[in-house]
Amino acid sequence: MSELNTKLLRIDSKCILRSFYKLRIDDYRYINKIRDIYCKEEEVRQWLINELIETYKYPEELIDVEYRINVFSKPAFVDVVVFRYDSNKEKVPFIIFEVKPYLSGIGQGAEQLKSYLNVVPKCSFGAVTDGNSILIFESRFEIIDDFPHFDISMLPSQIEEYEVVDFRRSKTYRLRKLVDTGHTDLVQDGHSIEIKSEDVFKINLYEKVAAGVPVETSDEAIGKVALPTSIISDPERYFAIKVKGDSMVEANIKDGDIAIVQKCNTAENRDIVIAWLDGEITVKRFCKMGSTVLLIPENSKYEPINIKEGELRIVGKVVGVMRKKR
Repeated sequence: MSELNTKLLRIDSKCILRSFYKLRIDDYRYINKIRDIYCKEEEVRQWLINELIETYKYPEELIDVEYRINVFSKPAFVDVVVFRYDSNKEKVPFIIFEVKPYLSGIGQGAEQLKSYLNVVPKCSFGAVTDGNSILIFESRFEIIDDFPHFDISMLPSQIEEYEVVDFRRSKTYRLRKLVDTGHTDLVQDGHSIEIKSEDVFKINLYEKVAAGVPVETSDEAIGKVALPTSIISDPERYFAIKVKGDSMVEANIKDGDIAIVQKCNTAENRDIVIAWLDGEITVKRFCKMGSTVLLIPENSKYEPINIKEGELRIVGKVVGVMRKKR
């Protein structure tokens, strides 16, 4: 047991905080605000700060130590605070932490934490830990299993948000990007995953493709679309194109969507394809019947397009769509 790496263990089965581990003093953060870097309590505080950054993905600029508050007109100092920006772009406490020396217990710290929460009304969560156990409260002192991960909405920036539907994996994501910093995350099932810049590919975006009757399109790209590598594996194999029309709405492809297209010149029955027909381009479901091809809409208002196989050129298969949410 002594050879186990504690970073592979959790402090509690319902909390993703990793078990206590010591950091080198050279790796301590915020030391200019710390009175005694050698005390036992500081070991636990530095472990907690490291976990907030590495496991919960909070940026350092949202974390501080020795945060001053007033309790019954007397000054007190919160051991660790995590901030967020509210709708007015005001920086407010979001989570406050009371830290105790390793294995010293958290009972007394819990009462101290409650007194702090009473005087920090905008704070949403509080936690007390001694590195061996942890107790987490909501602002009304209801005990919960874990505190939130970092979310880019906590930062003071305009957010571009897209819904991304991955047809191959039958999954829907929210892709969010901070306009001024480029910070990107992907949300699935309520969980936010930060996307590093090296894990984002950019593919060409073209003007339009018909999801109705075929329309002419240009070969000149009008911009780029950024997608994480978990959705597209190779930018050279994909492009994106704007959709115009409503003939594919029942396949969740709507007017104004950006179709994510995998380059190919063949298709299997029932694939949704980007097809070039007599110098015009359209998006339809592909169905081959002998030497005849049906380009089938997913809207009862439209009739299938019946053509001979040689009259059609497939330029790609639609593997997903993205649409701007705000």
